[in-house]
Amino acid sequence: MDNTTLPGLIGYSLIACCVIMALVWLWSYKIKNAGVVDIFWSYNFPVIAIILYLFAPGFEPRKLLICSMVVVAGLRLGTHLALRVLKHLHEEEPRYAHIRKEWGKNAERKMFGFSRCRLYLMCCWLSRFLSSP
Repeated sequence: MDNTTLPGLIGYSLIACCVIMALVWLWSYKIKNAGVVDIFWSYNFPVIAIILYLFAPGFEPRKLLICSMVVVAGLRLGTHLALRVLKHLHEEEPRYAHIRKEWGKNAERKMFGFSRCRLYLMCCWLSRFLSSP
């Protein structure tokens, strides 16, 4: 896979984030709290931004500016969510509890798939900003 093509950049970003999110999903499955996924979903923005900054072609000052903004925003959002979610780690957020109830016995499998879809969209969206000339 060529690391400078858009599909290559998306592929590398997806691999990195899928590994992170698979580990987080295992943790959320163990504690029965899907809210922790949001924390690391937010922290994946800086991961993707750094990967794209390092490997994407483009005007270096522009890449640095956009990467810096994404890293700051992702760390800020992730930390905000971490402070909120970790306060009630033993109790799942109502929206996830509702989804879990609606999806029944297939909830964990569907939540895993849902998080993969979110990652793909995130990688595609960010790669367009950071790999443009």
